[in-house]
Amino acid sequence: MNFKTKCIVKYFYVMFLLFLILFDLALPPFGVFGSAWLALLLLFPKFFLLRDKFFIFKKYKALIILYFFGFFYVVLIITVNGAIDVSYVLSFLKSSVVMIASLFFLSVYRDKNIGKLLVVAFFINSLICLIVGTFSEKLLHYILYFKHSGDEMVDYIVYRVSSLSGSGYFGMSAPYSLCVAFIGYYLAVSKENIIFFLFVFVSVSLAAILSGRTGFIGIFLALVFILYYKPFMIIPVHFVLVGIGFFLLNSGFVDSYRDWLFEFFIDSSGNLSSDRTPFSFLSQMSFVPSVSTFIFGDGQYVAPDGHYYGKTDLGYMRFLLFGGIPFSVISISLVIVLSIVARSYSYFFVIGVTCLILHLKGVVFFNNAAVTSFMILVSYNFKLISMRGVNE
Repeated sequence: MNFKTKCIVKYFYVMFLLFLILFDLALPPFGVFGSAWLALLLLFPKFFLLRDKFFIFKKYKALIILYFFGFFYVVLIITVNGAIDVSYVLSFLKSSVVMIASLFFLSVYRDKNIGKLLVVAFFINSLICLIVGTFSEKLLHYILYFKHSGDEMVDYIVYRVSSLSGSGYFGMSAPYSLCVAFIGYYLAVSKENIIFFLFVFVSVSLAAILSGRTGFIGIFLALVFILYYKPFMIIPVHFVLVGIGFFLLNSGFVDSYRDWLFEFFIDSSGNLSSDRTPFSFLSQMSFVPSVSTFIFGDGQYVAPDGHYYGKTDLGYMRFLLFGGIPFSVISISLVIVLSIVARSYSYFFVIGVTCLILHLKGVVFFNNAAVTSFMILVSYNFKLISMRGVNE
């Protein structure tokens, strides 16, 4: 095997590992635990042979401590409240495996291009989403094999579950949105081929908004970052977005989804809507809990009937109801800790702020494997940039 072939094989293997860590595939026989555990097993032999195997773990010591306190509080609040449902213990354990697998990956592959590798991984999955969603009758059943809920997830908008991941809907729209925001930043600060990354931006943006309307948040934030870091870039990106909008509004490709896509902007009569905005949705799903719940939480994440506890799916509300102020602070601290580890203001404003906004709509911290692993892995990219003193 020549050098070029070895490089290609290594690249595809790295992509395979990233898919296992990022996209939480329901792999048998331990489907409930996702797929990061397999990446961990595959990475362990090479990790074991490293001379300075704990170098990355030392750098991310604060993150590990945060996870320890988070798990301790999860067990404590469930025990104190005598809650029957212990599903969140398993969720946090799975998140811990994702975190450890991410650190193993960084230990083995200390690649300065980790940010670009993450973008490529999401780009590949966005193409899978668009292709499978378009030819769903022939391809969708292969994708559903890797979903945690299988056929139960399918509705009339098949694109929402067409990505190669263990989840769909907001579970994929949120990480796609985070990636879109990062691509906006990358477009502004990178000196690489802009045409290629504009194409990637279009593909991932389409997958984001077809997976969930949360995708519009990622696109908006990408424009903000581009405008801040490289204002003249806003012109070509603006034309690209106008093209996407024209396509979505006039193409029969997504004709049956148009009302759903633009529900927050256009009413059933085709007029601009003022009473169905995202802000009205947030106000409907928000309420003030009791003092004890606000301070300590109820230790319940899922209601006895299987629905969200408190009948709200807002991330901040769900964590407040579950673990009160302490757990809410722990979850938000994930942004602060990783920003400190990255030693980067840009990380906080690009990745951190995006995640804090996405958490308004649904849970992203800890629970969403793709968002959590993306936050951890891309922090290394920002850390290298800050060490070189570039763009900070």
